[in-house]
Amino acid sequence: MSEATWRPKLVALDIDGTLLRWVTGSGAVHGEVDPVVRDAVRRAAAAGAEIVLASGRSIHGMIPIAEQLGLPSTARSVGSSPPTAR
Repeated sequence: MSEATWRPKLVALDIDGTLLRWVTGSGAVHGEVDPVVRDAVRRAAAAGAEIVLASGRSIHGMIPIAEQLGLPSTARSVGSSPPTAR
Protein backbone atom coordinates (compact mmCIF):
# COMPACT_ATOMS: atom_id res chain seq x y z
CA MET A 1 0.00 0.00 0.00
CA SER A 2 1.41 3.38 -0.93
CA GLU A 3 1.38 6.38 1.38
CA ALA A 4 -1.17 8.04 -0.91
CA THR A 5 -3.74 5.28 -0.21
CA TRP A 6 -2.97 4.61 3.46
CA ARG A 7 -5.83 5.44 5.81
CA PRO A 8 -5.94 4.95 9.58
CA LYS A 9 -8.47 2.43 10.87
CA LEU A 10 -8.57 3.93 14.35
CA VAL A 11 -7.92 7.44 15.67
CA ALA A 12 -7.59 7.77 19.46
CA LEU A 13 -7.86 11.29 20.83
CA ASP A 14 -6.97 12.49 24.32
CA ILE A 15 -9.53 15.02 25.50
CA ASP A 16 -8.24 17.31 28.25
CA GLY A 17 -5.28 19.46 27.31
CA THR A 18 -5.11 18.04 23.78
CA LEU A 19 -8.45 17.98 21.96
CA LEU A 20 -10.09 20.78 23.96
CA ARG A 21 -9.11 24.39 24.12
CA TRP A 22 -10.08 26.08 27.36
CA VAL A 23 -12.39 29.07 27.01
CA THR A 24 -13.30 31.54 29.74
CA GLY A 25 -16.74 33.08 29.57
CA SER A 26 -19.92 33.53 31.55
CA GLY A 27 -17.89 33.33 34.74
CA ALA A 28 -16.81 29.73 34.06
CA VAL A 29 -14.03 27.95 32.20
CA HIS A 30 -15.12 25.24 29.79
CA GLY A 31 -13.59 23.08 27.09
CA GLU A 32 -14.41 23.67 23.47
CA VAL A 33 -13.33 21.80 20.34
CA ASP A 34 -11.68 24.08 17.78
CA PRO A 35 -13.66 24.04 14.49
CA VAL A 36 -10.53 23.04 12.53
CA VAL A 37 -10.02 20.03 14.82
CA ARG A 38 -13.72 19.13 14.67
CA ASP A 39 -13.64 19.16 10.87
CA ALA A 40 -10.50 17.00 10.77
CA VAL A 41 -12.08 14.45 13.12
CA ARG A 42 -15.24 14.37 11.00
CA ARG A 43 -13.19 13.85 7.84
CA ALA A 44 -11.32 10.96 9.46
CA ALA A 45 -14.63 9.36 10.53
CA ALA A 46 -16.11 9.88 7.05
CA ALA A 47 -13.04 8.16 5.57
CA GLY A 48 -13.85 5.10 7.67
CA ALA A 49 -11.67 5.54 10.76
CA GLU A 50 -13.15 4.60 14.10
CA ILE A 51 -12.80 7.54 16.48
CA VAL A 52 -12.02 6.73 20.11
CA LEU A 53 -12.00 9.36 22.85
CA ALA A 54 -9.40 8.64 25.54
CA SER A 55 -9.86 10.23 28.92
CA GLY A 56 -9.93 9.75 32.63
CA ARG A 57 -13.43 11.24 32.50
CA SER A 58 -16.48 9.07 32.96
CA ILE A 59 -18.40 8.15 29.83
CA HIS A 60 -21.03 10.71 30.89
CA GLY A 61 -18.36 13.43 30.93
CA MET A 62 -17.26 12.43 27.44
CA ILE A 63 -20.67 12.56 25.77
CA PRO A 64 -20.72 16.38 25.38
CA ILE A 65 -17.31 16.19 23.67
CA ALA A 66 -18.54 13.45 21.34
CA GLU A 67 -21.55 15.65 20.54
CA GLN A 68 -19.29 18.64 19.75
CA LEU A 69 -17.40 16.38 17.35
CA GLY A 70 -20.60 15.08 15.77
CA LEU A 71 -19.79 11.53 16.90
CA PRO A 72 -22.31 8.99 18.14
CA SER A 73 -22.55 8.77 21.91
CA THR A 74 -21.04 5.29 21.72
CA ALA A 75 -17.58 6.82 22.26
CA ARG A 76 -15.14 4.58 24.09
CA SER A 77 -14.03 5.60 27.55
CA VAL A 78 -10.40 4.74 28.24
CA GLY A 79 -8.99 5.19 31.72
CA SER A 80 -12.20 5.63 33.67
CA SER A 81 -14.68 3.23 35.17
CA PRO A 82 -17.23 1.93 32.65
CA PRO A 83 -20.90 2.54 33.39
CA THR A 84 -22.53 -0.33 35.29
CA ALA A 85 -25.54 -2.18 33.96
CA ARG A 86 -28.73 -1.75 35.95
